[in-house]
Amino acid sequence: MMVKFVEAIIGTNKVGYIDAMTLKEIFVNPVQVVALKERKHILDNDLKAAHGLDARVEFTEIHLANGTNIIVAGSMHVVQAKLGASTKQLLRG
Repeated sequence: MMVKFVEAIIGTNKVGYIDAMTLKEIFVNPVQVVALKERKHILDNDLKAAHGLDARVEFTEIHLANGTNIIVAGSMHVVQAKLGASTKQLLRG
């Protein structure tokens, strides 16, 4: 079963500051998820507002078994619930 998320693709300028963001739908296989990491402050409120996002939107980084890291919209608890896994299951991953 695949789970749908909204991926935040972050763009940076020459100095390393985040200056752009693209939102796209992505499907993730929950079996491949190894870890979740909270990324609350990845974007400032101005960049969120420029993309029509509420300032309270949180982001979570999903680490996959193949080494890929994906940043998705949603708190870690929401992402975990969508994946249908408890914390104990993820830690054993």
